[in-house]
Amino acid sequence: MSAALLSGCAGGAKDVPSGALAYAAMQSAAPQQADDSYLLGPGDRISILVYGQTDMSLESVIIGPQGLVSMPLLGPVKAVGTTAAGLAKGVESNLRPAYLRNPQVTVNVLEYTSKQVAVGGQVNSPGVITIFGNSDLTTVLAKAGGPAQLAKLNEVIVVRQRDGQRMAARFDIRAINEGSMADPVIYGGDKVFVGYNSAKGFYQDAIRTLPLFALFQSF
Repeated sequence: MSAALLSGCAGGAKDVPSGALAYAAMQSAAPQQADDSYLLGPGDRISILVYGQTDMSLESVIIGPQGLVSMPLLGPVKAVGTTAAGLAKGVESNLRPAYLRNPQVTVNVLEYTSKQVAVGGQVNSPGVITIFGNSDLTTVLAKAGGPAQLAKLNEVIVVRQRDGQRMAARFDIRAINEGSMADPVIYGGDKVFVGYNSAKGFYQDAIRTLPLFALFQSF
């Protein structure tokens, strides 16, 4: 995962913008809205509009923790794991022909709340995590079990795709925790990579290679 996260950053972490430049880069790359391939998740606020049938429509509804929304006549309808267009087709299928001969349904996402973020590198539980609501970098790292023992805290890379272009920025978790740097917002589709502290790594590797009787040997 680490190689994939950093691919596209030709010069490695040193060439990735950090500090104020990192925040500017991530702000400029903030997604304006999810694309048509976005999969609905719990917490998303949507509208389900049945053309010409206001009593069957939902102007605003939040997808529940179980991934369901309750619709007039139809009752609970599964909304997670599909796109807005896919949900619309599913509702049309359920309405036809028992309730309407030729239903026309439109589903719009009013608020995107469910997010998936890939976290790799020196964290205790790397992988893809789902977060809800407004999420920041430290929250994402906590969801991934926090930085591992060999984490390089000033080399946390966030990779973001915007308009077909990959962008990256470097953040210092220690400075964020101290309050001297702001905690950046993380969006669905972002990838987070925590670097490896080679100094600590050398120490730990050296300790493991020493025989027990030479534990205090200089190296």
